[in-house]
Amino acid sequence: MTDNEYASKIYCRIFRTDTYGGDSYTQGILDAISTLSDREQAALEFYYRYGNNYKQTGKLIGDFSGETARQIVLKALLKLKHPSRIKYF
Repeated sequence: MTDNEYASKIYCRIFRTDTYGGDSYTQGILDAISTLSDREQAALEFYYRYGNNYKQTGKLIGDFSGETARQIVLKALLKLKHPSRIKYF
């Protein structure tokens, strides 16, 4: 999956929309993701970029349960919605 497709998935999930703002947002979204912890970045990447389910994502980021992985992914998405990070978009 390309960076543009990955950024598009994250953008659509954060703003709960089916439309993506386009290539101009891609770098901003990737920059905002880079401000997250390594574990949160990995969780987003494994879940959204590679299409793993929560259980697989949990195993890949550190032998966590699927529920813990889900919580990490959702926490990362909430952090991306925060005004201090949304300015990157």
